[in-house]
Amino acid sequence: MRVRLARTTTYPINWEEVRENGDPDAYDTSGPYTDWAAHLDEVAERAVQLPDDLTGLLKQVHERLNRLMMEDDDALATVLKACDEMEAIIAATGPEAADS
Repeated sequence: MRVRLARTTTYPINWEEVRENGDPDAYDTSGPYTDWAAHLDEVAERAVQLPDDLTGLLKQVHERLNRLMMEDDDALATVLKACDEMEAIIAATGPEAADS
């Protein structure tokens, strides 16, 4: 798949201003972040939609893992085990789907 970059806006950095402030995090990056957020929205719109039942299952797993962590401090091992199981599913099915 070829992706066409629609945005050509550049955001030059005034390095002198950055040095004067002494805090690179104080530099205004709202323009690039706004463009990045718009890009992510565009990508999400073009992405393959999951079936509703699968979306529901994934949401249930996420919520259950969050509840486990909040209910029981000893549940971290259980959550990690669940993540390991999900990772195994991804390892087993992901490459096959990518090669199709």
